[in-house]
Amino acid sequence: MTTFIKKLKLIPVLMAAFLVGVTSCKKNESNPNPTAETPVAKMTGKLDGKDLNVSAANLTTTYYTSSGDAVSSLETSAALDASGSKLNFFIDDLKSGTIAISPKLGSSANPGNPNLKVQATVGTPVQTYVQYYNGGNTYYALSGFVKIEIDQTKGLTVTWEISFKDATGRTFTSTGSFSIPIYTVNPKPKAEVKDPTPVAAKPTIDNIAPSNGIAGDTVSIAGTNFSTALADNLVKFNTVQATVISATATKLMVIAPQGGTSGDLTLKVKNSEQITGPAFNYIIPATFTALTPASGAVGDVITLTGTNFSTTLADNLVTFSGVAGQVKTATATTITVAVPVGAITGAVTVTVKGKRAALAQGFTPTFTVTTTQPPANPTVIVGDPGQAYILNGSYSAFAKASDNEGNLYVVDENQQLYKMSPSGQILKSFTKNDIIFKAMNSYKCIAITSNKKGAIRALFYCPTFPNGQVEMYMVAIGISGTISKEFITTFSDTNVTGMVWDNSNYYVLSSNFNTDDVVKIGGTDGAATQYLKGGANGDFNGNGAYSMDLDGSNNMFVLTYTKGPNSSSIPTKHAIFKFDPNKTKSTILASYNDGYTNGGLDTARFRDIRSLVVSNQDLFVGDNGNFRIRRIALSTKLVTTLAGNGKQFEVSNGNQPLYVGGLLNINMRGSNGLMLNTFSNALYNFSSGQVSFQKFVLN
Repeated sequence: MTTFIKKLKLIPVLMAAFLVGVTSCKKNESNPNPTAETPVAKMTGKLDGKDLNVSAANLTTTYYTSSGDAVSSLETSAALDASGSKLNFFIDDLKSGTIAISPKLGSSANPGNPNLKVQATVGTPVQTYVQYYNGGNTYYALSGFVKIEIDQTKGLTVTWEISFKDATGRTFTSTGSFSIPIYTVNPKPKAEVKDPTPVAAKPTIDNIAPSNGIAGDTVSIAGTNFSTALADNLVKFNTVQATVISATATKLMVIAPQGGTSGDLTLKVKNSEQITGPAFNYIIPATFTALTPASGAVGDVITLTGTNFSTTLADNLVTFSGVAGQVKTATATTITVAVPVGAITGAVTVTVKGKRAALAQGFTPTFTVTTTQPPANPTVIVGDPGQAYILNGSYSAFAKASDNEGNLYVVDENQQLYKMSPSGQILKSFTKNDIIFKAMNSYKCIAITSNKKGAIRALFYCPTFPNGQVEMYMVAIGISGTISKEFITTFSDTNVTGMVWDNSNYYVLSSNFNTDDVVKIGGTDGAATQYLKGGANGDFNGNGAYSMDLDGSNNMFVLTYTKGPNSSSIPTKHAIFKFDPNKTKSTILASYNDGYTNGGLDTARFRDIRSLVVSNQDLFVGDNGNFRIRRIALSTKLVTTLAGNGKQFEVSNGNQPLYVGGLLNINMRGSNGLMLNTFSNALYNFSSGQVSFQKFVLN
């Protein structure tokens, strides 16, 4: 009994210790761990430049297994849209590991020999494949990999990086992942596995390109078992016979016939049965009748008039002497477009859905470029001053930039690059095909930056050359979306948390020397050297570099930190230093007390500064622990609050956090990266691991 009473007396003490521990954790953790959620099936990724975001309701999985056979198989189909587009994965030997993708046997890329019977174990499919079905066309992945991870608690996760090719030879890619927590329910015997492309003597059609056009266009048809004798191949466009102008066993080139109408293609080879392929749609050609004004400067927006333009911006291509301009708006009869950097006086062309617009009789569209430089300080204000907005997308807090039109350049978790409008619309997904200086199998955007005029530079890591060579390039991102080479650099670190550019050299925050230094990359020779040293006996009083930015005079502001005793990655003590172009150091903030107080910099209190960005007058810092953005006036050393009410998850208005509204009234998720765009007068706040980020329009 005495022992029992002693134990009861210990309970209040233990409870108090527990509460102190919980309070301490809440004080030091800006992002508490959420309650574990039950895993759900989903698919995310990219396909031919478009986002994939498929919910469990649109994923169908079939598990194949047979008694006495140790090899099981899996088929997962993702319904991509209401039109019937699908992405199908078939894994022939389901186990953890990586599978190299090869051309599908029986498809146009690997037709096989129809006179030989494919020998395979009963019930075991021939190979793993990925199939993309879109608009009646079927594409099989030609190369890449599929990686399978099987976890007893989380289920199945599949990641992929693959390439496809259409009938014209255009290559497009897909990357992403899908997860299926429970995949072995309702199994089927392996005998029910069906091969979509069995090797057979009859002809097949995989896909055609283009799928839209006019009479007289050349259309490519990819498939199998075609005849090399032109006359043996009978192709019809919705019952109207086409002229075959070229033929191999796997590819036909035909002329879309006069009098044809939109509908399915059919094909008969010699005495074979007739097969039906994808549909070809006859379109009404666009006409180009006028442009106004007929002269102006780079950056000016002009109006083109005509008929049958597409209302989808990306369908319309406008070039100035061969240089593509950025289409701003489009209706069926008008297009507005910005004169691009690099344009010279000459012809203007319009292409709609891949077809050049016909010119009105007597009309010769010529534009005279009066000034080849863009406006020095264009202003693109999207949103009301003093208001906060939310922009969707999960992007790196460390790799981001913006141009002189207010557009953003952001990098996703797969280190792929995107261009986004000031309002948050994805304008372009950059692929390896945008790299114009060398053929690449893939790329990773390690870092990106812009100068004060809005020119964009990025550090690209290219690890998949055919000979296994790895190279790092500094590249320029053109206004038309092309990626050109600046130089190859000796810098090789992929753990980069920031980059700035002073128009001559580049500076990156790197752990290449294991001390979180600032590394200088020469702007002409690409040589990488240590510019500012972190750690013991370094330039930051024993600290490491965490965030940095340049002002208009190329003074470098560096946020530094000392790692705490209980973590190797979370910074706990901070300081801010300024280095002029000669590397002369001055201290902006030597240390601070924990808390939240505005006023003079010497008495102001902060809690876990994680990010920094500078204008010529002000220094903005992400006060991560206080869920606020603070402004430090460089001339007066006065600290004020720019945005945030100090709360992270306050809920209102239909159970939604207040991430949109007046700057001082909104919630924040924390701040791991800041970006300032003076052209749009906006400050962007990125918080790691989130599916959106915030935009603050400054007063």
